[in-house]
Amino acid sequence: MKLILSFFAVLLLLLSKPGLTIANEVKIPVTDTIPPPPPDSLITISGPTDICVNDTAVYTTDIPLGCSSDWYVDGVLQGSDSSSLQVVWTDDGLSTISLYFVCDSGTSFVDSLVVTVYVSPLKPGDIGGDSAVCENTTHTYSTTVEPNESCEWYVAGELQSSTDTSMTYSFGPAGDYLIEVYAVNVCGTGSQRSFLMVKAAGLAPEPPAPIEGPDESCVGFTETYTTEIGPDEDCQWRVDGVVQESTEPVLEVSWTTTGEHEVEARAVTDCGSSNPTNLQVVVFETPVVNLGNDTTIIQGQSIILDAGNNGSLYLWSTGDTTQTIVVTTSDTYSVDVSNFCGEDSDTILVDVVVSVLSPKETYKLVVFVNGKRLFVETPSQNMLQMYVVNLSGKIIYSGKGAEKVDLPGSGLYVIKIRTDKALFTRKILVFSK
Repeated sequence: MKLILSFFAVLLLLLSKPGLTIANEVKIPVTDTIPPPPPDSLITISGPTDICVNDTAVYTTDIPLGCSSDWYVDGVLQGSDSSSLQVVWTDDGLSTISLYFVCDSGTSFVDSLVVTVYVSPLKPGDIGGDSAVCENTTHTYSTTVEPNESCEWYVAGELQSSTDTSMTYSFGPAGDYLIEVYAVNVCGTGSQRSFLMVKAAGLAPEPPAPIEGPDESCVGFTETYTTEIGPDEDCQWRVDGVVQESTEPVLEVSWTTTGEHEVEARAVTDCGSSNPTNLQVVVFETPVVNLGNDTTIIQGQSIILDAGNNGSLYLWSTGDTTQTIVVTTSDTYSVDVSNFCGEDSDTILVDVVVSVLSPKETYKLVVFVNGKRLFVETPSQNMLQMYVVNLSGKIIYSGKGAEKVDLPGSGLYVIKIRTDKALFTRKILVFSK
């Protein structure tokens, strides 16, 4: 033992001398920490999601240390295993780029990106509208383009402000006006146009007199609308922008849908049509009000009562005049609904359970459940009323009292019982096979 200790003492002494090294020293390499799996923090693909056919785009991400990437385009594995992918888009439509990380722990999905690839805009549809107009009148023209495309309108070489599929223009003095439209998308403005030559000639007739007729009506009613135009003039009627057959200053309309509608009249001569005279008409249905069945809610909850019949007049028993009210207290609520076509009303009883906790009671209530059957006893009391409801407010039982009530199944129920001597509220949880 002494010999061994002496050996180590000499060895330590030698090592402490400066400049002395031990032959065949073994150097152990120090490596970085083991690369982590993809982190929980959000890693996404960056790159354009709207692009054109034949364009080249680069998509990038951040790869954790020690991992590589697998990029897929529409399910096809790409050649890149780095943090970026270059794609030349050759086909239009929707494509999906998917990214996976390949780490020591395995392969995991990271993110996907949907890319919309567009072609250059095609020629818009034919321009619809009047090709002969009068001086100093206003007219609307329309066309069709593909989804996700807008329009570029020109009149007499001047760019118009509208980018929609319709454009309204106020013509000036007599002359020819060239209307052009191009389709526009993320790839730019199309090279093909649709055009219409419009001839403005002659003074426009005066607009028709104000339209006479009801500005409120009902679904199923047929109404008559009249106006006045000048000698040697025809009348052009439109309802919600659709030209009608009548060219006389009298129009009959059979209303089939509710909502706001527009009746329009123009005076027409050889040079074209006048500016319009308009009448806004609101069409209703005869009100039918249904507030639902009487219901029960728990204290702290609320219920929205909706009288329906949008656009009508409302008067609730609470004094509210809105279509809906929020109820939080026990009461009988009623509403009167009226409009041009008639009126209707309805009433609902909302009972709010004040508490589901059992206070100390002078009189006893016995409640128990066997399977799905509820048994209730009120010793020395006469049961006057009993409600059994579920927590959504649906009434399971309502009556003057019963010793047995069959429940629909498992769940939480609230029982409210009024006797000639007390008021009881209980909450029971039912489990049934």
